[in-house]
Amino acid sequence: MTNVSALSGLHNLNLSYCFKVTDVSALGGLHTLNLNGCVKVIDVSALGDLHTLNLHSCIKVTDVSALGGVHTLIL
Repeated sequence: MTNVSALSGLHNLNLSYCFKVTDVSALGGLHTLNLNGCVKVIDVSALGDLHTLNLHSCIKVTDVSALGGVHTLIL
């Protein structure tokens, strides 16, 4: 994802099974983010202010310590 400026007005974003997604650092301003099955995502530390985050089947995510502020975290 190279240009995320168009996403600034979004509330929810579903990127499930987007196999090419690697960098999600610019998506921290959303309310709900679904990354289910995004197998290339590794660093989710910038997503700690989301309300709902779905990381199910994100097999390379190993550190979720920065996600303490996430209300609903699905692993």
